[in-house]
Amino acid sequence: MDALRFRFYLGLMALDAIALFAANSVANFVFRNPAGEAQYLNRFAICLTIYLGFAVHNRLYNYLHIESLGARSWSAIRILLSTELIIILMNYLAKSSAYSSRGHALLMLVYGSAFLMGVRILADAVLRRRGLLPLANVLYVRDGAELPEIRHRHFSIDMERSAALLHSNDPEAMHVIGGSLMNMDRVVVACPPDRRPFWSLIMRSLNIQGEFIDDQAYRLGAAGIYKARSYSSLIVSLPPLAMQQRMMKRAFDLAFAMAALVPLAPVLAMTALLIKLEDGGPVLFVQQRTGRNNRFFRMYKFRSMKVDRLDAAGTRPTGINDDRLTRIGRVIRRTSIDELPQLFNVLLGDMSLVGPRPHAVGSRAGGQLFWEVDQRYWQRHALKPGLTGLAQVRGLRGATDTEEDLLLRLQCDLDYVRNWSLWGDIAIIAATVRVVVHQKAY
Repeated sequence: MDALRFRFYLGLMALDAIALFAANSVANFVFRNPAGEAQYLNRFAICLTIYLGFAVHNRLYNYLHIESLGARSWSAIRILLSTELIIILMNYLAKSSAYSSRGHALLMLVYGSAFLMGVRILADAVLRRRGLLPLANVLYVRDGAELPEIRHRHFSIDMERSAALLHSNDPEAMHVIGGSLMNMDRVVVACPPDRRPFWSLIMRSLNIQGEFIDDQAYRLGAAGIYKARSYSSLIVSLPPLAMQQRMMKRAFDLAFAMAALVPLAPVLAMTALLIKLEDGGPVLFVQQRTGRNNRFFRMYKFRSMKVDRLDAAGTRPTGINDDRLTRIGRVIRRTSIDELPQLFNVLLGDMSLVGPRPHAVGSRAGGQLFWEVDQRYWQRHALKPGLTGLAQVRGLRGATDTEEDLLLRLQCDLDYVRNWSLWGDIAIIAATVRVVVHQKAY
Protein backbone atom coordinates (compact mmCIF):
# COMPACT_ATOMS: atom_id res chain seq x y z
CA MET A 1 0.00 0.00 0.00
CA ASP A 2 2.87 2.40 0.78
CA ALA A 3 4.39 1.77 -2.68
CA LEU A 4 0.98 2.37 -4.31
CA ARG A 5 0.53 5.65 -2.42
CA PHE A 6 4.03 6.77 -3.28
CA ARG A 7 3.37 6.22 -7.00
CA PHE A 8 0.05 8.04 -6.69
CA TYR A 9 1.69 11.02 -4.95
CA LEU A 10 4.33 11.26 -7.69
CA GLY A 11 1.61 10.94 -10.33
CA LEU A 12 -0.43 13.71 -8.73
CA MET A 13 2.65 15.96 -8.61
CA ALA A 14 3.25 15.30 -12.31
CA LEU A 15 -0.40 16.08 -13.16
CA ASP A 16 -0.16 19.31 -11.17
CA ALA A 17 2.91 20.27 -13.23
CA ILE A 18 1.00 19.51 -16.46
CA ALA A 19 -1.99 21.55 -15.23
CA LEU A 20 0.21 24.55 -14.47
CA PHE A 21 1.99 24.22 -17.82
CA ALA A 22 -1.38 24.15 -19.61
CA ALA A 23 -2.57 27.24 -17.71
CA ASN A 24 0.68 29.03 -18.49
CA SER A 25 0.32 28.12 -22.18
CA VAL A 26 -3.22 29.52 -22.34
CA ALA A 27 -2.12 32.76 -20.67
CA ASN A 28 0.87 32.93 -23.00
CA PHE A 29 -1.39 32.53 -26.05
CA VAL A 30 -3.63 35.41 -24.92
CA PHE A 31 -0.79 37.73 -23.79
CA ARG A 32 1.94 37.27 -26.40
CA ASN A 33 5.23 38.96 -25.56
CA PRO A 34 7.74 40.24 -28.11
CA ALA A 35 10.53 38.84 -25.96
CA GLY A 36 9.51 35.37 -27.13
CA GLU A 37 8.65 32.02 -25.56
CA ALA A 38 11.74 31.84 -23.36
CA GLN A 39 10.33 34.46 -20.97
CA TYR A 40 7.16 32.50 -20.34
CA LEU A 41 9.03 29.23 -19.99
CA ASN A 42 11.15 30.90 -17.32
CA ARG A 43 7.98 32.12 -15.64
CA PHE A 44 6.53 28.62 -15.69
CA ALA A 45 9.72 27.19 -14.12
CA ILE A 46 9.58 29.79 -11.34
CA CYS A 47 5.87 29.19 -10.78
CA LEU A 48 6.25 25.39 -10.67
CA THR A 49 9.21 25.56 -8.26
CA ILE A 50 7.38 27.85 -5.83
CA TYR A 51 4.11 25.90 -6.10
CA LEU A 52 5.67 22.47 -5.47
CA GLY A 53 7.74 23.88 -2.61
CA PHE A 54 4.63 25.22 -0.90
CA ALA A 55 2.67 22.06 -1.72
CA VAL A 56 5.22 19.72 -0.14
CA HIS A 57 5.66 22.01 2.88
CA ASN A 58 1.89 22.12 3.45
CA ARG A 59 1.55 18.34 2.96
CA LEU A 60 -0.71 18.69 -0.07
CA TYR A 61 0.41 15.26 -1.28
CA ASN A 62 -0.85 13.54 1.83
CA TYR A 63 -3.52 10.88 2.21
CA LEU A 64 -5.66 13.19 4.40
CA HIS A 65 -5.88 15.76 1.58
CA ILE A 66 -6.40 13.11 -1.07
CA GLU A 67 -9.32 11.55 0.82
CA SER A 68 -11.13 14.92 0.95
CA LEU A 69 -11.84 16.36 -2.51
CA GLY A 70 -12.98 19.78 -1.31
CA ALA A 71 -10.14 20.30 1.18
CA ARG A 72 -7.39 19.29 -1.21
CA SER A 73 -8.84 21.30 -4.13
CA TRP A 74 -9.06 24.51 -2.11
CA SER A 75 -5.60 23.88 -0.65
CA ALA A 76 -4.14 23.61 -4.16
CA ILE A 77 -5.90 26.83 -5.23
CA ARG A 78 -4.68 28.71 -2.12
CA ILE A 79 -1.12 27.57 -2.83
CA LEU A 80 -1.42 28.71 -6.46
CA LEU A 81 -2.75 32.10 -5.28
CA SER A 82 0.23 32.46 -2.92
CA THR A 83 2.57 31.53 -5.76
CA GLU A 84 1.11 34.16 -8.09
CA LEU A 85 1.29 36.82 -5.38
CA ILE A 86 4.97 36.04 -4.84
CA ILE A 87 5.66 36.35 -8.57
CA ILE A 88 3.81 39.70 -8.69
CA LEU A 89 5.87 40.87 -5.70
CA MET A 90 9.06 39.80 -7.49
CA ASN A 91 7.98 41.92 -10.48
CA TYR A 92 7.27 44.89 -8.24
CA LEU A 93 10.56 44.71 -6.32
CA ALA A 94 12.54 44.27 -9.53
CA LYS A 95 10.55 47.08 -11.22
CA SER A 96 10.21 44.80 -14.19
CA SER A 97 7.61 42.86 -16.13
CA ALA A 98 10.08 40.13 -16.95
CA TYR A 99 8.04 37.49 -15.15
CA SER A 100 4.69 38.41 -16.87
CA SER A 101 1.95 41.00 -16.93
CA ARG A 102 -0.84 41.30 -14.40
CA GLY A 103 -3.27 40.01 -17.03
CA HIS A 104 -1.12 36.94 -17.53
CA ALA A 105 -1.06 36.39 -13.75
CA LEU A 106 -4.87 36.66 -13.56
CA LEU A 107 -5.42 34.16 -16.38
CA MET A 108 -2.80 31.86 -14.85
CA LEU A 109 -4.71 31.92 -11.59
CA VAL A 110 -8.14 31.33 -13.21
CA TYR A 111 -7.10 28.54 -15.58
CA GLY A 112 -4.60 27.08 -13.12
CA SER A 113 -7.32 26.78 -10.47
CA ALA A 114 -9.66 25.12 -12.94
CA PHE A 115 -7.04 22.67 -14.18
CA LEU A 116 -5.80 21.80 -10.68
CA MET A 117 -9.36 21.11 -9.57
CA GLY A 118 -9.95 19.03 -12.70
CA VAL A 119 -6.86 16.95 -11.93
CA ARG A 120 -8.19 16.23 -8.46
CA ILE A 121 -11.67 15.33 -9.67
CA LEU A 122 -10.08 12.91 -12.15
CA ALA A 123 -7.82 11.42 -9.45
CA ASP A 124 -10.79 11.01 -7.10
CA ALA A 125 -12.81 9.20 -9.78
CA VAL A 126 -9.91 6.82 -10.53
CA LEU A 127 -9.38 6.00 -6.84
CA ARG A 128 -13.07 5.38 -6.23
CA ARG A 129 -13.48 3.26 -9.34
CA ARG A 130 -10.57 1.06 -8.28
CA GLY A 131 -11.79 0.86 -4.68
CA LEU A 132 -8.61 2.39 -3.27
CA LEU A 133 -10.26 4.85 -0.85
CA PRO A 134 -9.51 5.44 1.91
CA LEU A 135 -5.77 5.61 1.18
CA ALA A 136 -4.82 5.51 4.85
CA ASN A 137 -3.63 2.21 6.33
CA VAL A 138 -5.92 1.86 9.36
CA LEU A 139 -5.54 -0.92 11.93
CA TYR A 140 -8.31 -1.59 14.46
CA VAL A 141 -7.16 -3.34 17.63
CA ARG A 142 -9.58 -5.20 19.89
CA ASP A 143 -8.24 -5.51 23.42
CA GLY A 144 -11.04 -6.26 25.90
CA ALA A 145 -13.70 -4.07 24.26
CA GLU A 146 -15.94 -4.35 21.22
CA LEU A 147 -15.07 -2.67 17.95
CA PRO A 148 -17.73 -0.62 16.15
CA GLU A 149 -19.02 -1.58 12.72
CA ILE A 150 -16.41 -0.51 10.18
CA ARG A 151 -17.63 0.01 6.63
CA HIS A 152 -14.46 0.99 4.80
CA ARG A 153 -11.36 -1.06 3.96
CA HIS A 154 -9.20 -1.68 7.00
CA PHE A 155 -7.04 -4.14 8.94
CA SER A 156 -7.92 -5.60 12.33
CA ILE A 157 -6.28 -7.65 15.06
CA ASP A 158 -7.59 -9.30 18.21
CA MET A 159 -4.96 -8.89 20.93
CA GLU A 160 -6.90 -11.07 23.38
CA ARG A 161 -5.58 -14.04 21.41
CA SER A 162 -2.04 -12.83 22.05
CA ALA A 163 -2.22 -12.12 25.77
CA ALA A 164 1.47 -12.89 26.23
CA LEU A 165 2.35 -9.80 24.19
CA LEU A 166 0.33 -7.34 26.24
CA HIS A 167 3.10 -5.87 28.37
CA SER A 168 5.97 -3.48 27.76
CA ASN A 169 8.71 -5.06 29.87
CA ASP A 170 9.84 -7.53 27.22
CA PRO A 171 11.73 -6.33 24.12
CA GLU A 172 10.67 -9.50 22.28
CA ALA A 173 7.01 -8.57 22.84
CA MET A 174 7.66 -4.99 21.75
CA HIS A 175 9.38 -6.32 18.62
CA VAL A 176 6.32 -8.41 17.70
CA ILE A 177 3.86 -5.61 18.47
CA GLY A 178 5.95 -3.15 16.44
CA GLY A 179 5.86 -5.56 13.50
CA SER A 180 2.07 -5.94 13.79
CA LEU A 181 1.53 -2.17 13.71
CA MET A 182 4.20 -1.44 11.10
CA ASN A 183 3.29 0.61 7.98
CA MET A 184 0.06 1.83 9.56
CA ASP A 185 -1.06 5.47 9.41
CA ARG A 186 -3.71 5.16 12.11
CA VAL A 187 -4.08 2.60 14.88
CA VAL A 188 -7.48 2.65 16.58
CA VAL A 189 -7.72 0.70 19.84
CA ALA A 190 -10.86 -0.49 21.61
CA CYS A 191 -9.90 -1.27 25.19
CA PRO A 192 -11.04 -0.62 28.79
CA PRO A 193 -9.63 2.47 30.59
CA ASP A 194 -7.05 0.50 32.58
CA ARG A 195 -5.40 -0.68 29.34
CA ARG A 196 -4.99 2.81 27.91
CA PRO A 197 -1.64 3.64 29.57
CA PHE A 198 -0.10 0.57 27.94
CA TRP A 199 -1.46 1.35 24.46
CA SER A 200 -0.61 5.02 24.82
CA LEU A 201 3.02 4.06 25.44
CA ILE A 202 2.99 1.72 22.43
CA MET A 203 1.46 4.28 20.07
CA ARG A 204 3.86 7.04 21.09
CA SER A 205 6.79 4.77 20.23
CA LEU A 206 5.61 4.35 16.62
CA ASN A 207 5.36 6.66 13.62
CA ILE A 208 1.53 6.58 13.63
CA GLN A 209 -1.60 8.45 14.64
CA GLY A 210 -2.82 6.54 17.67
CA GLU A 211 -6.43 6.69 18.83
CA PHE A 212 -8.76 5.25 21.48
CA ILE A 213 -12.39 4.65 20.62
CA ASP A 214 -14.21 7.07 22.89
CA ASP A 215 -17.63 8.41 21.94
CA GLN A 216 -17.78 10.47 25.12
CA ALA A 217 -14.78 12.50 23.95
CA TYR A 218 -16.80 13.68 20.94
CA ARG A 219 -19.81 14.56 23.07
CA LEU A 220 -17.56 16.58 25.40
CA GLY A 221 -16.02 18.44 22.46
CA ALA A 222 -12.43 17.28 23.02
CA ALA A 223 -9.97 18.97 20.64
CA GLY A 224 -7.99 15.89 19.64
CA ILE A 225 -10.72 13.67 18.22
CA TYR A 226 -11.42 11.74 15.03
CA LYS A 227 -15.06 11.43 13.98
CA ALA A 228 -16.13 8.55 11.76
CA ARG A 229 -19.62 7.40 10.78
CA SER A 230 -19.95 4.71 13.42
CA TYR A 231 -17.60 5.91 16.16
CA SER A 232 -15.43 8.72 17.49
CA SER A 233 -11.93 8.32 18.87
CA LEU A 234 -9.54 10.21 21.11
CA ILE A 235 -6.18 10.96 19.42
CA VAL A 236 -3.26 10.33 21.79
CA SER A 237 -0.31 10.30 19.40
CA LEU A 238 0.69 11.77 16.04
CA PRO A 239 3.47 10.60 13.71
CA PRO A 240 6.66 12.65 14.21
CA LEU A 241 7.30 12.64 10.45
CA ALA A 242 4.86 12.77 7.54
CA MET A 243 5.55 10.70 4.42
CA GLN A 244 7.13 13.66 2.60
CA GLN A 245 9.47 14.24 5.54
CA ARG A 246 10.40 10.54 5.67
CA MET A 247 11.15 10.63 1.95
CA MET A 248 13.29 13.74 2.40
CA LYS A 249 15.21 12.21 5.32
CA ARG A 250 15.72 8.93 3.43
CA ALA A 251 16.95 10.70 0.29
CA PHE A 252 19.43 12.70 2.37
CA ASP A 253 20.63 9.51 4.12
CA LEU A 254 21.23 7.68 0.84
CA ALA A 255 22.97 10.61 -0.85
CA PHE A 256 25.27 11.32 2.11
CA ALA A 257 26.07 7.66 2.89
CA MET A 258 26.96 6.80 -0.71
CA ALA A 259 29.06 9.95 -1.04
CA ALA A 260 30.87 9.24 2.25
CA LEU A 261 31.73 5.63 1.38
CA VAL A 262 33.91 6.69 -1.56
CA PRO A 263 36.57 8.66 0.38
CA LEU A 264 36.23 6.34 3.38
CA ALA A 265 36.84 3.16 1.35
CA PRO A 266 40.62 3.11 2.02
CA VAL A 267 40.01 3.60 5.76
CA LEU A 268 37.48 0.75 5.80
CA ALA A 269 39.80 -1.57 3.87
CA MET A 270 42.86 -0.79 6.02
CA THR A 271 40.89 -1.22 9.26
CA ALA A 272 39.52 -4.57 8.11
CA LEU A 273 43.02 -5.75 7.18
CA LEU A 274 44.53 -4.71 10.54
CA ILE A 275 41.76 -6.46 12.52
CA LYS A 276 42.28 -9.65 10.51
CA LEU A 277 46.05 -9.56 10.87
CA GLU A 278 45.96 -9.05 14.65
CA ASP A 279 44.21 -12.28 15.65
CA GLY A 280 42.68 -13.80 12.52
CA GLY A 281 39.14 -13.39 13.83
CA PRO A 282 36.10 -11.93 12.05
CA VAL A 283 36.36 -8.33 10.90
CA LEU A 284 32.80 -7.34 11.78
CA PHE A 285 30.88 -7.56 15.03
CA VAL A 286 27.18 -8.07 14.27
CA GLN A 287 24.81 -7.41 17.16
CA GLN A 288 21.04 -7.37 17.52
CA ARG A 289 19.83 -3.86 18.38
CA THR A 290 16.43 -2.23 18.80
CA GLY A 291 15.41 0.00 15.91
CA ARG A 292 12.39 1.86 14.58
CA ASN A 293 9.01 0.67 15.90
CA ASN A 294 10.91 -1.32 18.56
CA ARG A 295 11.87 -3.84 15.86
CA PHE A 296 15.16 -5.72 16.07
CA PHE A 297 17.82 -5.37 13.37
CA ARG A 298 21.42 -6.53 12.87
CA MET A 299 23.86 -3.65 13.42
CA TYR A 300 27.38 -3.77 11.99
CA LYS A 301 30.55 -2.55 13.71
CA PHE A 302 34.23 -3.27 13.27
CA ARG A 303 35.17 -5.88 15.89
CA SER A 304 37.18 -4.21 18.64
CA MET A 305 37.14 -7.01 21.24
CA LYS A 306 38.86 -10.36 21.51
CA VAL A 307 36.86 -13.14 19.85
CA ASP A 308 36.36 -15.11 23.07
CA ARG A 309 35.28 -11.99 25.02
CA LEU A 310 32.52 -10.67 22.73
CA ASP A 311 29.35 -9.53 24.49
CA ALA A 312 26.45 -10.19 22.12
CA ALA A 313 23.75 -9.10 24.60
CA GLY A 314 25.57 -5.91 25.60
CA THR A 315 25.15 -6.59 29.32
CA ARG A 316 28.58 -5.20 30.22
CA PRO A 317 29.37 -1.68 28.96
CA THR A 318 32.82 -1.02 27.59
CA GLY A 319 34.95 0.90 30.08
CA ILE A 320 38.25 2.69 30.08
CA ASN A 321 41.22 0.24 30.01
CA ASP A 322 38.75 -2.59 29.25
CA ASP A 323 40.66 -5.90 29.19
CA ARG A 324 38.42 -7.25 26.41
CA LEU A 325 39.70 -4.79 23.79
CA THR A 326 42.32 -5.69 21.19
CA ARG A 327 45.17 -3.31 20.36
CA ILE A 328 43.59 -2.14 17.12
CA GLY A 329 40.24 -2.15 18.92
CA ARG A 330 41.38 0.55 21.34
CA VAL A 331 42.42 2.78 18.44
CA ILE A 332 39.28 2.41 16.34
CA ARG A 333 37.01 2.94 19.36
CA ARG A 334 38.91 6.06 20.43
CA THR A 335 38.53 7.50 16.90
CA SER A 336 34.98 6.14 16.33
CA ILE A 337 36.21 4.24 13.24
CA ASP A 338 34.51 1.13 14.64
CA GLU A 339 31.13 2.75 13.88
CA LEU A 340 31.76 3.28 10.14
CA PRO A 341 30.24 -0.04 8.94
CA GLN A 342 26.89 1.35 10.10
CA LEU A 343 26.90 3.33 6.86
CA PHE A 344 25.83 0.03 5.30
CA ASN A 345 22.97 -0.15 7.82
CA VAL A 346 21.96 3.30 6.55
CA LEU A 347 21.99 2.09 2.95
CA LEU A 348 19.92 -0.96 3.92
CA GLY A 349 17.33 1.28 5.58
CA ASP A 350 17.75 -0.08 9.13
CA MET A 351 19.34 3.15 10.33
CA SER A 352 19.52 6.83 9.51
CA LEU A 353 22.55 9.11 9.59
CA VAL A 354 21.03 11.01 12.53
CA GLY A 355 18.71 9.67 15.19
CA PRO A 356 18.67 8.09 18.65
CA ARG A 357 21.61 5.72 18.97
CA PRO A 358 20.54 2.04 18.93
CA HIS A 359 21.12 0.09 22.13
CA ALA A 360 21.75 -3.58 22.79
CA VAL A 361 18.83 -5.43 24.38
CA GLY A 362 20.75 -6.14 27.59
CA SER A 363 22.00 -2.58 28.18
CA ARG A 364 21.63 -1.35 31.75
CA ALA A 365 21.83 1.89 33.71
CA GLY A 366 22.33 1.77 37.45
CA GLY A 367 21.77 -1.99 37.35
CA GLN A 368 18.38 -1.72 35.62
CA LEU A 369 17.39 -2.38 32.01
CA PHE A 370 16.84 0.87 30.16
CA TRP A 371 13.04 0.58 29.86
CA GLU A 372 12.82 -0.26 33.57
CA VAL A 373 14.42 3.09 34.39
CA ASP A 374 11.87 5.05 32.33
CA GLN A 375 9.01 3.65 30.22
CA ARG A 376 9.41 6.60 27.83
CA TYR A 377 12.48 4.77 26.58
CA TRP A 378 10.32 2.97 24.00
CA GLN A 379 9.17 6.31 22.53
CA ARG A 380 12.66 7.08 21.21
CA HIS A 381 12.08 4.32 18.64
CA ALA A 382 9.40 6.27 16.75
CA LEU A 383 12.23 7.18 14.33
CA LYS A 384 15.06 5.12 12.89
CA PRO A 385 18.18 4.92 15.04
CA GLY A 386 21.12 7.02 13.90
CA LEU A 387 24.83 6.70 13.35
CA THR A 388 25.07 9.90 15.36
CA GLY A 389 22.54 11.86 17.37
CA LEU A 390 21.71 14.87 19.49
CA ALA A 391 22.92 13.19 22.69
CA GLN A 392 26.30 12.38 21.12
CA VAL A 393 27.03 15.94 19.98
CA ARG A 394 26.11 17.17 23.46
CA GLY A 395 28.90 15.01 24.88
CA LEU A 396 26.70 12.23 26.29
CA ARG A 397 28.80 9.24 25.30
CA GLY A 398 30.40 6.32 27.05
CA ALA A 399 28.98 3.95 29.65
CA THR A 400 25.62 4.47 31.36
CA ASP A 401 26.81 3.81 34.89
CA THR A 402 23.90 5.59 36.56
CA GLU A 403 20.21 6.14 35.84
CA GLU A 404 20.94 9.82 35.33
CA ASP A 405 23.32 8.93 32.46
CA LEU A 406 20.41 7.28 30.66
CA LEU A 407 17.82 9.94 31.50
CA LEU A 408 20.00 12.73 30.08
CA ARG A 409 20.40 10.84 26.81
CA LEU A 410 16.73 9.87 26.72
CA GLN A 411 15.69 13.51 27.02
CA CYS A 412 17.94 14.42 24.09
CA ASP A 413 16.44 11.59 22.01
CA LEU A 414 12.86 12.62 22.77
CA ASP A 415 13.69 16.24 21.95
CA TYR A 416 15.07 15.08 18.61
CA VAL A 417 11.96 13.01 17.82
CA ARG A 418 9.63 15.91 18.65
CA ASN A 419 11.61 18.61 16.82
CA TRP A 420 13.04 16.88 13.74
CA SER A 421 14.09 18.98 10.76
CA LEU A 422 16.44 18.37 7.86
CA TRP A 423 18.50 21.41 8.84
CA GLY A 424 18.74 19.96 12.34
CA ASP A 425 20.19 16.74 10.90
CA ILE A 426 22.74 18.71 8.90
CA ALA A 427 23.74 20.69 12.00
CA ILE A 428 24.17 17.49 14.05
CA ILE A 429 26.33 15.91 11.34
CA ALA A 430 28.50 19.03 11.26
CA ALA A 431 28.78 19.02 15.06
CA THR A 432 29.69 15.32 15.06
CA VAL A 433 33.03 16.14 13.45
CA ARG A 434 34.06 17.79 16.73
CA VAL A 435 33.33 14.69 18.83
CA VAL A 436 34.59 11.88 16.57
CA VAL A 437 37.62 11.71 18.85
CA HIS A 438 36.24 11.96 22.35
CA GLN A 439 37.51 11.29 25.87
CA LYS A 440 34.48 9.05 26.50
CA ALA A 441 34.86 7.08 23.23
CA TYR A 442 36.20 3.86 24.71
